[in-house]
Amino acid sequence: MAAGIGLALSLASSLIPSIAQGITGSRQKKEAERLRKGTTRPTYETPLSAKKALGISEQQATQGLVGRSILEDRLRGSTEGAVRATEEAATSPASRLAAITATYGKEMEGMEDIAMADTQARLEAANRLSRAYGAMADYEDKEFAVNKQAPFEDTMAAASALTGAGMQNVQGSLEGLSRAGAAALSGLGEDDEEDGTTTPKKKKKTPAVTPSPSSGMVTNSIYLPTTLRR
Repeated sequence: MAAGIGLALSLASSLIPSIAQGITGSRQKKEAERLRKGTTRPTYETPLSAKKALGISEQQATQGLVGRSILEDRLRGSTEGAVRATEEAATSPASRLAAITATYGKEMEGMEDIAMADTQARLEAANRLSRAYGAMADYEDKEFAVNKQAPFEDTMAAASALTGAGMQNVQGSLEGLSRAGAAALSGLGEDDEEDGTTTPKKKKKTPAVTPSPSSGMVTNSIYLPTTLRR
């Protein structure tokens, strides 16, 4: 009876670490599943200044040279004033025509300069817009990397680590329980032998051999000489 109680206590004490390890493994697997379902973490937002810069660049790209219409109006007004002055000061029709032609020629040159300046301004605005788009693309990539890619990788890494640890603990628990069970069965057999409850093995009977008087074999049977038998 005492041997059975001791065996039960020994078995219980050997099972506790394995059971605790199994419980830990199950908890780790549940935690890994919780992490997979979603986590809360700070998010990255594209700077507002970058968004405003992009908006300004888009507006400038469609405007061209700032104040172009004003410059053209002033040039036309200057041409008209020069023509009136030429008509008043001309001494002959030929000189008047030559002066007016030269004045309109200057106006055309001025208009071409304004058009070239407008084209240059549009090219510069397009370059600024392109740089703004490039900057926004970098911000968007960073936003994706910080807000989506990094949390996904961190969560999957943590979940994989916990899953692996959980599986190892569960496997270790099962192995521990198996070893404890084997040890308990082995101890139970030893206790039965000590209590005398096991069935002893039957020994094989060795047939008695009766040797002849001439042989030199000694056995448990007594050989009496012929003279003593009478």
